[in-house]
Amino acid sequence: MSNIAIFGGSFNPPHIGHQMMLAYLSWSGKFDKIWVNPVYHHYFQKDRFLIDFEHRLEMVKIAFEKISPLIQINPIDRDNEFSKTFDAVAFIKEKYPNYSFTLILGEDNYLSKDKWYRFSEVESMVSILYLGREGVESELKLPFKFPSISSTKIRENIDENRELLDFDIYNYIKKNELY
Repeated sequence: MSNIAIFGGSFNPPHIGHQMMLAYLSWSGKFDKIWVNPVYHHYFQKDRFLIDFEHRLEMVKIAFEKISPLIQINPIDRDNEFSKTFDAVAFIKEKYPNYSFTLILGEDNYLSKDKWYRFSEVESMVSILYLGREGVESELKLPFKFPSISSTKIRENIDENRELLDFDIYNYIKKNELY
């Protein structure tokens, strides 16, 4: 049975923190594939900040496909207009019943999971792997923490925060006059 990691996010824009996490997951030896799932709509009302899905999808391809052959971009949210993790996970579990899935979440999501739609059911459908983030304190015993990098901060001033972006993503943003 294949073990698939599901790595979702707004990726608005994708940054080097996301790339570090995907490199770690790719090299951990725990997963046969890593499906990157950019959100189409954001359940927590962040849509007002989301740029067009097609731009985010293209940036995800540029930023993540070069990391590892295990990474596959999977735009199921767009194809099905999902806005909730529960809906995407239920769909994936039904469509691929012979796969084992692990949902990858940041430690900050552990602290807000009570706000998620039907999160206890998500926990019963898939394994969950939390990745630590600097500045976030929880009761989880995590081996290390990834740097705290904020897409919101990056969007505030792309040029000033250039070092937090892959060179190809920075060029894509500038070429397409995003943010």
